[in-house]
Amino acid sequence: MGNFLDKFPLVRYTVDKKLLNEFDAVTNVLFRIGIIKDVMENNVNAYYFYIVKDSDRPETLAEQVYGDAQAHWIILYANNIYDPYYDWPMDDRTFEKYIVKKYGSSAWAKTNYHHYEKVITRENPFAQVTNITKFQVNEEKLTEDIEYMDSYDTLTDTTAFSTYTVAGKTVFETISRDRVTYYDYEQKLNEDKRFIKIIQPQYYNQIISELDNLTGRKVIYRKP
Repeated sequence: MGNFLDKFPLVRYTVDKKLLNEFDAVTNVLFRIGIIKDVMENNVNAYYFYIVKDSDRPETLAEQVYGDAQAHWIILYANNIYDPYYDWPMDDRTFEKYIVKKYGSSAWAKTNYHHYEKVITRENPFAQVTNITKFQVNEEKLTEDIEYMDSYDTLTDTTAFSTYTVAGKTVFETISRDRVTYYDYEQKLNEDKRFIKIIQPQYYNQIISELDNLTGRKVIYRKP
């Protein structure tokens, strides 16, 4: 099967803004298939959630799910991923290289703080439910005029405990504080990217059919 991107419309684009009269015809990677949006919004059973592993790439997942690696764009579109190099989760080795390139060293990123948090944990033993809420706060109070303003320094070093009743059931609440390093901050951003949606394979033929109906090798003229 040919490359799916060969069916996408083209746009005229110039890399060098100084040469405004010289254009290249390039694939319009921002082109969107309407049925993907319809499937995702109108039927929650049309997709399932998947946690990306270090060994996964969009092409390998497309091969597993749809039987063709070239269908990787369906996975990218379903998750609003425009750049598979930066928006796809990095494996451990790539992540470490990214940290060193951005912050100079992994050691610096692990010992300097990106932000501070107030952490509220509420546990309902009867319902067997635990909720954790985090609020980003400043290291110090911005002003002494506001008594209730939270800051990292105003929170106690040790965890504060309290209880209250909801619908006749006791809820235990703990308030603590946390400092988030640049390393942990970047790691969380990367890990959040692992939770993606995969459109069920039975919709594959329908999506490809619409692609064939909507596209052709045509150039869309647009100013850069």
